[in-house]
Amino acid sequence: MPLLTYDYSSTENPQDKFFLSKKDAIFIFALALLVRLCFAFFSGLGPEHGADFTNRYDILSDNILNGEYNLNQEIFIISPLLPYLLAFFKFLFGSNWFIYFSGFQILLSSLSAVYLSSSAKIIFSNRSIALVAGVIYSIMLTCVYYVHLPGQESIFQSLFIISFYYISLYMVCRDTKSISLFALTFTLALLTKSHIILSLPFWIFIILRGNFSINKKILHLLISSLILILLTMPYGIYNQKVNGLYVISSSGGGGHFITSRNDDFYKLLVKTPPKDSEEYKRLLRQEFPAMDRDNFPPGLTHKELQRAYMLKGFKWIYANPLKEVQLITYNLINHLRPGTAFRYHSTQRNLLALLFNLPIYLFAYLQLARSTKQASKHLPAYTVFFTMILFSILYFSQTRFRVITVEPIYIIYAAPAITKYLRRTKLLSV
Repeated sequence: MPLLTYDYSSTENPQDKFFLSKKDAIFIFALALLVRLCFAFFSGLGPEHGADFTNRYDILSDNILNGEYNLNQEIFIISPLLPYLLAFFKFLFGSNWFIYFSGFQILLSSLSAVYLSSSAKIIFSNRSIALVAGVIYSIMLTCVYYVHLPGQESIFQSLFIISFYYISLYMVCRDTKSISLFALTFTLALLTKSHIILSLPFWIFIILRGNFSINKKILHLLISSLILILLTMPYGIYNQKVNGLYVISSSGGGGHFITSRNDDFYKLLVKTPPKDSEEYKRLLRQEFPAMDRDNFPPGLTHKELQRAYMLKGFKWIYANPLKEVQLITYNLINHLRPGTAFRYHSTQRNLLALLFNLPIYLFAYLQLARSTKQASKHLPAYTVFFTMILFSILYFSQTRFRVITVEPIYIIYAAPAITKYLRRTKLLSV
């Protein structure tokens, strides 16, 4: 019996051409919402299990409520959207903030499932592929795990998926509304996690190419730039005044660089100690002497400290060129392969991740390779793919960064092959 047997073909309106029909959108939203609510209620995971929710964000949001707005953590300045959003929910709901914040993230993530499905519809001009992509995203464990936990992951992923829809729509329509909404949602995602700042040159290239007037291209570039500048300006001016550095989102360039360029990180990644050893636990906590503040001159401004971090990292590379090659190789492998690294997690967890993720990754890579024949149509996907490759080379591969940034794009590009398989096995009839 088919898994999906709905037939709405006769009810679609012309405006549904670049977005799911109303009934399809309700179906995907309801499925994503149901899965996320069930996981939130029955997973047993609380605030302490969020990958990027430590006492740091709890304390910072409390500080904001008490009039202390500086998010400087020395090794980096934190992106502002999450701490301020947590403070807002604490202000509105007091001790019950966690319940309402989780509900907000679940609703936003469920909405993003509709946008992801609609992106697939734009890219492949096929309703069945769009529905399959939406269903996979709705139920895929790695895309559900963080959704109800207070942290940057869920909000960033949702906003980034919505921005991907608008840039995909812009590739077709080349209209002012699409590029404006892309700039708005992309900037909000940037204010949540800053690693996507590496993609800015690629988006500029996308705006400036295409068969339309140079005046229109310049106008769209100016509009999108103005939106980004205006939304990030308050935080930038504040940090310039307080910390001596104009910060668009986060200032972690130097801090992340020294984290990934020292002997301890090399040991953790390449010469990993046994998992039950104290040395392994120390390395996993990133207690690296190379990062100790005492190893740097006192009285440095935040800007000077970031520069000192970066310089020390480059000195390590100069002294260890072969280790640097190994680090890049390991980081690329870790980024491109699905699931988690066996050296860091249990066999059961790794096999479970491979079971769900391996087909997605393989089909996605094959489809991305085939899509080079129409490369201009797929530039947004290539932008996300190469941005994360670049991030892994410059800094280091992080599974959750990959999951929240490029994995949803893999789902879109794996959907055509999975749709074809479901049709052959008569499990799909839409």
